Amino acid sequence: MISAFLRLIFLVSSPYGADAIASPSPNSFNLRLLTINLSQAVPHMMDLVERTRLPINAEYLNLRAGSALETLVSLKNELVDNFD
Repeated sequence: MISAFLRLIFLVSSPYGADAIASPSPNSFNLRLLTINLSQAVPHMMDLVERTRLPINAEYLNLRAGSALETLVSLKNELVDNFD
């Protein structure tokens, strides 16, 4: 299950100059936890995907233009059926 929160370690800054980059000490970086809250965006995205209506037949003048209909249908089905 994909968590509603992504936690990333974010490198904020180094207190040393360019000369110290080769061998920084273990505590030389100021690291902070960065949290991105996706709990509201994911349900909205899933609702939009589920309500997306794709055409039944690919009636294009140029079949090389854009993504193939089969690809779009496959991606939609994968997201709706298997995303958790």
